[in-house]
Amino acid sequence: MLAYNGTGLPQIISFNVTNLTTGHYYNFKLYSMNTIFLSSTYATTQVLIATVPGRPAKPEFVAASIDLLTITISWKEPSYIGGIPIFNYKLWIDNGAGTWSTTPVTYTPSVPGSSYTYTFTGLTASGNYQFKVTAVNLIGDSLDSEISYFQCAGVPDAPGAPAVEKTTETSISVAWN
Repeated sequence: MLAYNGTGLPQIISFNVTNLTTGHYYNFKLYSMNTIFLSSTYATTQVLIATVPGRPAKPEFVAASIDLLTITISWKEPSYIGGIPIFNYKLWIDNGAGTWSTTPVTYTPSVPGSSYTYTFTGLTASGNYQFKVTAVNLIGDSLDSEISYFQCAGVPDAPGAPAVEKTTETSISVAWN
């Protein structure tokens, strides 16, 4: 497409291209021209039309183990991925005392999908942790997901058998250990 033929307005040095398709690369070549000649060389650039992904959903609890000191979370791919594939996720966890790590865990899916899980290890027994997820494509990082709060805990033991302590015509008192 010829954007400008050089006649009469040499101060025009830009051109706006509209109606492009998200997820496509567009190549541009720029020649210079005067009233007699077209330059023999040109400048080129390639542009990918895309945006950062949408915000991932809040991480969900999958499992925790006080014995293994782990918490497993899951999250879903954002509904809008920016027009190009997401190539990894940044998984953030605080230190159990409310301070976020300075370096997130980078999770790169081996197979693209819509739902993912990750197990954080080396946690503190009964520690309360915050989690958030960021999606990343070639354009950049999404906004962080909402924060989820989970505890590194195990399944509790069953309570003792209930024992009847007192009854009346309209009530009963039960106790257990």
